[in-house]
Amino acid sequence: MIIAEICCFGKIFEEVETVEVVRLLVLMLVCCCMFQLIYECKEVLTAAVQMKQYYIHMVGSVVTSDDSDGITLDIETYEKDLQSMLEVS
Repeated sequence: MIIAEICCFGKIFEEVETVEVVRLLVLMLVCCCMFQLIYECKEVLTAAVQMKQYYIHMVGSVVTSDDSDGITLDIETYEKDLQSMLEVS
């Protein structure tokens, strides 16, 4: 009887170790996916900032100083469009 109980406990410990290994592997996979997602988000945001700077530079060089309110409105529209493109639904 004691030998049977020891064998059962041995199997339970083996299963626990297997479950823990699987949990760690899943956790590691999730962390890798999150890292990749964060990296890609950073790349998209960096590109968005560069495009905004380019947009401001190009519009600022064309528009005269009398039309400075138009630039502000265009930038706000640009930011709203960018936000709607980056939103996750």
